[in-house]
Amino acid sequence: MKINGEPDFIKSAFWEKAIPQYNLGYIQTETILNDFEKANKGIFLGGNYLGGISVGDCIKNSEINFKRINKFVEEEFE
Repeated sequence: MKINGEPDFIKSAFWEKAIPQYNLGYIQTETILNDFEKANKGIFLGGNYLGGISVGDCIKNSEINFKRINKFVEEEFE
């Protein structure tokens, strides 16, 4: 990927009693992230920005990602 330089910190905010929401246009962002992952073998994205914002969603998606990573490692290195 030839990425150079340090990451830029853009903005951080904390609302103690807020419910997170995806921004308008999120579906396009999710498509871009999924396409990036497909185009870069061995990179697996995960977090509350993909597949749901709740802790339960993150746990569920982490389990799915674990299975995907495990399958990748088995196919590539065994």
